[in-house]
Amino acid sequence: MFTNLDNFFNRFDKKISRALSFPDFDLDFGHDFPKADDPHYNYTQETVEKGGVTTVKERWVSVDGTSVFSRVSTTPVEKKESVEEIKARIAKAVADEDYEKAARLKKDLEKKKKGE
Repeated sequence: MFTNLDNFFNRFDKKISRALSFPDFDLDFGHDFPKADDPHYNYTQETVEKGGVTTVKERWVSVDGTSVFSRVSTTPVEKKESVEEIKARIAKAVADEDYEKAARLKKDLEKKKKGE
């Protein structure tokens, strides 16, 4: 009896795997991605910075065209404020009587001047 169930689930798994293989969508089902220098795959990468976020789109297409791997990763871009910008924000916080914010900004300014 278990043999029949095993056969059923094996066939079911194969059908689901075929049904869920969307080469044009960026889905990650836990597959290991090829290395960028893998000779069996053509690798492309596109990097875009927009709205304070860096987006990296990677795509591997097998040389024979039968396999496609792709993924998208995003990371926030850290904005580097100048000393003058921090001083202006401190002045605005004091003018708005937001002294807690002004104190935090003053600490940030001190760290910036020390090079942290």
